[in-house]
Amino acid sequence: MDARSPGWISVGLAGGENPQRARAFREKGSAVTVRVLIDAHTVQNRVAEMAEQLADDYRTSPPVVVGILNGAVRFTMDLLSGMPSDFSQLVDYDFVGVSTYEGTRPRSQADVRSYTVVDMRDRHVLVVDGIIDTGATLLRVLSLLKAHCPKSLKICVLLDKPAHRTHEVRIDYTGFAIDDQFAVGYGMDLDQRYRGLPYIGVEDSPISRGLRAPLHWSTELH
Repeated sequence: MDARSPGWISVGLAGGENPQRARAFREKGSAVTVRVLIDAHTVQNRVAEMAEQLADDYRTSPPVVVGILNGAVRFTMDLLSGMPSDFSQLVDYDFVGVSTYEGTRPRSQADVRSYTVVDMRDRHVLVVDGIIDTGATLLRVLSLLKAHCPKSLKICVLLDKPAHRTHEVRIDYTGFAIDDQFAVGYGMDLDQRYRGLPYIGVEDSPISRGLRAPLHWSTELH
C-alpha cells in the first residue's frame, strides 16, 4: 500500500459536474477541449504544503532531488522554491530524461534518454515525478539510482493514477490521487502540448466523452 503524505486529495469522477470547479479551454482550430480537473490555486497550495513537509522531513540532511524530464520540471522547481531558502540552497538537484508515453498510451517499458546525476553515495535521494501511472517509469529510474548507493531513496509525485498500475512502487509523498484520466498541464503534456497550463486538466475529445462520466471534485482529505 502507498504511504501517501498527509493532506493528499482525492479527485474523482461522479455523475454531476461542479460549475465552480470545471471550465474549458479550447485551442484555435482544434476540436480538443481541456477541462480543468484541479485549478491553479489548489495546485499551488498543495505544492507549497508538500515543499514545507519535505523541508521538515529532511531538515537534518538535505537530499539530492532527481526530477524526471520533462513532465516534472515545473513541479520540481516549485517544490524547491517553496522550501525555506536557507534549506533549499543546500539541496542538490538533477534531472533524468525518460520517455514514457506514445500519445495517451503508456509505453510497456520506460525509455531512458538522458542520465547524468550528481554524487549521491550515502546521501538521501528524493525522486520527483509529475504522475505515476503504470509505475514502469519510476521502477526503471529507481533501479538506475540504486546503483549509486544512496543512503535512502524516496518518491514524490504530484498525481497518483492507480487504475493502470502494473508495477508495485512505494510512493512516499503524493499531491493528488486521480481516476483513470489523461492529465495535462502544470508541466505535463499530450504530444508536447499543454505543458504551460497553470492548472491540471483532462482532455475532453469526442472519443473521451463517450468513455468518461462528467467531472466532479472530491475534496475529501486523507
